Amino acid sequence: MIKAMVLGAVACAFSATGFAADVQNGHGQGIADSTTEVNVAKHEAVRSNWMDRTDIVVGVGMKNSEESSSHHFHNFTPWENHPIVGTSDKSKSTELNKLYIETLQPVTHYDEHTKSVFFVQGRIGRSGEKISSNKLNNYWVPDRPAGTFTVHEGETKKQESLGINANVGVGYRRLSKGEHAYVGVNAFYDHAFKNGYKRVSGGLEYVVGLNEFHANIYKNLGSNERKYIGLHGRTDTWYDPTGLYPYGMDPDQSLYDYARVDYENHWALSENTVARGYDIGYARTFKNARWARVYADYYNWRGREAVKVGYYKLPKRDAIKGFKVGAEFHITPHLTLDAGYKTASHHLSGPYATLKYTIGTSKFAWRGGKHSESAITTARSKMLDKVRRIDMVVQETVEETYDHGVVDVGL
Repeated sequence: MIKAMVLGAVACAFSATGFAADVQNGHGQGIADSTTEVNVAKHEAVRSNWMDRTDIVVGVGMKNSEESSSHHFHNFTPWENHPIVGTSDKSKSTELNKLYIETLQPVTHYDEHTKSVFFVQGRIGRSGEKISSNKLNNYWVPDRPAGTFTVHEGETKKQESLGINANVGVGYRRLSKGEHAYVGVNAFYDHAFKNGYKRVSGGLEYVVGLNEFHANIYKNLGSNERKYIGLHGRTDTWYDPTGLYPYGMDPDQSLYDYARVDYENHWALSENTVARGYDIGYARTFKNARWARVYADYYNWRGREAVKVGYYKLPKRDAIKGFKVGAEFHITPHLTLDAGYKTASHHLSGPYATLKYTIGTSKFAWRGGKHSESAITTARSKMLDKVRRIDMVVQETVEETYDHGVVDVGL
């Protein structure tokens, strides 16, 4: 009986030990499984391929044209005030101003454990902005009575797409110790295929939590292309259909103070340059709506003082500065809508919109994607976002002027 009790006690002890071991092993396995799940979630959160970071962008914006002109009658009688008649016309239309492909690819290995990354970013296609101005000064048109003139002044300003261009850049980003922020630096080169315009830029980035800050400085490459172009003036030969006196001289000299134009100078000044300046911007995403992003950018393209070109001067060019405010919406994992409003001093203001198609997929989307991310910090989730920059801006100016030598021969 005693022997049976002892054997039973031993058996119970072994059973209890075995049960305890099972409980202990089960708890350890649970911890291991949980850690594995977290690691898998982090890995999936940062995983992407080259297609996920490659986009095709189509955009529309405002195209602007302004024309102004004036004229007055001139019969060499300074005591008479001849009225100046002026007209002006402004037109705005919508144009396809963006159509390009853009990609960002890491150069160094990047995963959920990596604290920093080097990357390249490039784009090719239609984008950028061209601001042009053509001015006409003191153009004399022969009038009636013969020997009098109508003096014309005029200016045309246009703002339109620059056309096909490309850019390529390199960047570096590094996460903070707690991975709640990162800092980044980048450098880019831009090239427009028509007329060979070139510029470089350097940029800084700081992302902390849901907030993003960036700043870029832009500088044109090569000197500003300024030219003085001497052109042929018209002759003062009477009855020359292409000259200043196609009708000869009216015999009724009481109609004007008799004077004769004995020469005409004709020249043009031109300037073609890439705008230099800077931009700063702020953007914010939302914790439970990571598919949405709002932003505001300020930009400033430098002006210049009057500059001598040849024997004459191009007038002062004012700086162009303004704001861009807008929002991005990742509608689906493939489609992103970016819409906003742009203001500009002295130039066109108006709405714009772009539609971006991601060849791969975006992780965050209103329909069919994630709305939030808890496996990794917000800063880490943005480590392979594209650098924010402003497209190249080109300014083209032509000023055409006529000057006359007048001999007063009296009545």
